[in-house]
Amino acid sequence: MLSIYERGLNNKVSPRETGADDWRAAIAALDTRVLKWMNSRIGSSPWLDTAMVVAAQTLSFVEVALLLAMLPTCGTNRRAVPRVILSLVVATLLVKLLQALVKRPRPFRAEPGLRHLVHRHPGPSFPSRHVASAFAMGVAALPAQRTIGALMLLGGAILGVSRVYVAVHYPSDVLGGAVVGALCGWLFGASDIRSGERDGRTSRAAKVRGWPF
Repeated sequence: MLSIYERGLNNKVSPRETGADDWRAAIAALDTRVLKWMNSRIGSSPWLDTAMVVAAQTLSFVEVALLLAMLPTCGTNRRAVPRVILSLVVATLLVKLLQALVKRPRPFRAEPGLRHLVHRHPGPSFPSRHVASAFAMGVAALPAQRTIGALMLLGGAILGVSRVYVAVHYPSDVLGGAVVGALCGWLFGASDIRSGERDGRTSRAAKVRGWPF
């Protein structure tokens, strides 16, 4: 027997169901409608299809390249790169935990009739690991490298849209991944800001007291 969650994904929700089940089913149904609307655009514009496929398959590598681009700045901010990497690791572990708990099937398994443009990964769908990684790195990088952090976040947003377009994820998978990643990035990025403020106060105090460092 299908659960309320699964029936919501398949637009088979009974109007008699109320309370918490009701709003969960409504969100699941909206999730599916947005997915199907985006997926229905496939074929209407060949250049858009190509752009979405390229984004879905390559932007994760662009995110890694942006992380590597931060390495030359390690001398000016030694904490930045380790904290970005740490936020990435923690976000990945949280995503794996949530995927094991939720066990949401991929759209191409749960929704018949979807069009597919990329390889169909068999793993759990919620939340999106790729989007979580991008947002974790982007938010953590912002305090030290605003340009690279902003590019990571922009890439993560485009990546999320593209993976819904090609039916690899539901919209809520992408949103969930963004939230998990942003929280992890904020946790470590905020600590970078606090450390920088402490270092700044120490440096100013040293100058006032005449210390040579």
